[in-house]
Amino acid sequence: MDGLLEDAKKLVMLPFSTLLDSFPIMVRNISRNQGKDVNLIMEGTDIEIDKRVLEYLKDPLIHLIRNSIDHGIEKPEDRLNKSKQGTLKVSVSKFSGNEIEITIYDDGRGININAVKLFAVKQGLISHEQFNQMDDQTALSLIFMSGLSTSPTITSVSGQGLGMAIVKEKIEIIGGHLELKSQLNIGTTITITMPLALTTFKGILIKVSDELFALPTSHLKKIIRIRPQEITTIENKESIFVDSTMLAFVKLCDILGLSQKLNSESNQFLQVVVIQSAGNSVAFQVDDIYGEQEILVKKLNKPLIRVNYILGATILENGDLVPILCVSD
Repeated sequence: MDGLLEDAKKLVMLPFSTLLDSFPIMVRNISRNQGKDVNLIMEGTDIEIDKRVLEYLKDPLIHLIRNSIDHGIEKPEDRLNKSKQGTLKVSVSKFSGNEIEITIYDDGRGININAVKLFAVKQGLISHEQFNQMDDQTALSLIFMSGLSTSPTITSVSGQGLGMAIVKEKIEIIGGHLELKSQLNIGTTITITMPLALTTFKGILIKVSDELFALPTSHLKKIIRIRPQEITTIENKESIFVDSTMLAFVKLCDILGLSQKLNSESNQFLQVVVIQSAGNSVAFQVDDIYGEQEILVKKLNKPLIRVNYILGATILENGDLVPILCVSD
């Protein structure tokens, strides 16, 4: 049975080049129309990935490439102290056993973080107080908010103010994560980390308020038990120490909007899963934890295309339908 499953997985795997083959023509046409000279470099295109992941990636990658040319790379006469030809690099590499990393880099003008914050205030997305307190990396994340665009005009290439929000959503729907880094007048790097395949993944089952959920073990850092008295409050937020590191402690039932299961014994141990995503770790209290198993992913269909905190669903051997938690949410 395991051999058949592995053979089935191989049938849906395609090289990344099947998605990127049309990119050189697209880059050439867009750059010519804008009077720009852009050198496209592509690396790691022979890496194989689930064709369904490729289908999900197509529109986000096209938007990101267009955005890099439209907003990032300057016209030759504006590229002061740089090569007159701009560089746009798309790299694909294995990130871990079941994940890939896609990096899109341009050596353009970069993102004016102060301008992003000013636009966010103008459009009512953040307050003046938040403007003054916000660090650069948090400000960069505003790019992914619906309605924010620093482009003065709306073009056929970009500038609608919705594109980056949709890109982030499409990436996260299939369990991916998107990270943005930029330096003014140096360039911008977008890194996408996502699974190689959607067919199956290793996961554990957890119980929250008598409801079962599946959790991908690729994001599971640790499973622990604690006593209620180990929970401390810092700045009005509950926290616990895990391996000498203070982590936010959150009841998963509160996040999911479920009623809390009453704990009659004050000295009873609490079950905790420590989840990691994009370098951040959070400790979540759950009611019970079950063993690891191979989980077959069923994507949500219309009208449930996007449900907060839910990546999809899986069917257990006994026929029960179990939601799969979206760790990035």
